[in-house]
Amino acid sequence: MEHVCYGRIISYIYAHQKILMHRPFIDDQSFENLDFTITGITAAMYDGCSFSNCKFPNLDLSGFGFSECTFSHCDLSMITCSDTSFKEVRFQSCKLMGIAFHHCNDLLLAFDFEDCIMDYSSFLGMKLKNTSFHECRMQQVDFTNTGLQHTRFNHCDLKDSQFENTNLEFADFSQSYNYNINLEINRVKKTRFSHENIRGLLNHYDIIIE
Repeated sequence: MEHVCYGRIISYIYAHQKILMHRPFIDDQSFENLDFTITGITAAMYDGCSFSNCKFPNLDLSGFGFSECTFSHCDLSMITCSDTSFKEVRFQSCKLMGIAFHHCNDLLLAFDFEDCIMDYSSFLGMKLKNTSFHECRMQQVDFTNTGLQHTRFNHCDLKDSQFENTNLEFADFSQSYNYNINLEINRVKKTRFSHENIRGLLNHYDIIIE
């Protein structure tokens, strides 16, 4: 059984690499103040690149690759990211609304978010261990079946975000607020919460907290 699974992984990596071989490779470039909805953007593998004050809303970035890239003050709302690679990518002060991140390529997936607006996005079923969300607005975000072990939610607004069958072991919510997490249907071993926001763990009970 292990040999079958290993073979599938190797086949998956090989197939993905074949696709990437046909993409241009762009490295160590800076893109500033560009509206890619007007100029278009090259479907490529971007390595070590920075994007500042750029606009991507509603663009199809399927099959693109971003490795060790930074997005700062960019609007990527409603992008399509089917099989898009994000490896060691940092988003700072970006709009990331309505993005189905769960369609991304999960091979070596790693990204962090700071001061971003991420309402209505989805991380359904993803493995986001050790991810950092810092001062983000994350209203109505879907974390169903997501692996969030050791993930840090620092000063984040999680109003109406969905946690169901989510692995929150060792995650840190102690500085965040507006979350509503049912302890009975999520894994919460060693998860950190604050006294001030304890109500968000009890809302599904028919009790009165004064």
